[in-house]
Amino acid sequence: MSKSLFEKLTLAGQPLTLKQSVTNNIARLLDSGGYIDAALDLRSDSGQRLTDSIYPHAMAAIVDQSAGNKEQQQLYQARLEQTLLRHEPRLKAVTVYSVLNRGMRTVCRLKIEVVNEVFDQEFVFANLE
Repeated sequence: MSKSLFEKLTLAGQPLTLKQSVTNNIARLLDSGGYIDAALDLRSDSGQRLTDSIYPHAMAAIVDQSAGNKEQQQLYQARLEQTLLRHEPRLKAVTVYSVLNRGMRTVCRLKIEVVNEVFDQEFVFANLE
């Protein structure tokens, strides 16, 4: 099965490889903002997860992570890996090589492993420009 349920409903009859489907779903997860950047809500304190968020597993925003703190960055990358594995069941493994904040955008580089394929992919998300 290469398509997600969302893709089956919205892209019926259109061919899509497993790699394309997984990449699209990861991009949607990162772009959603709910799981990754829920702390951008004005009611929250910087760096804290909203306890009343509609996204119960939301992560703190990347902009709230200290770029100079290697331990904090590694912890954020590990949380991002766990989030992606939880919400994209077709992944066998995922490794976050880097997460960089570039102004109003976040760029991350992932090593993605699905059934019989391993590939690197860069994602840009939280683009507020």
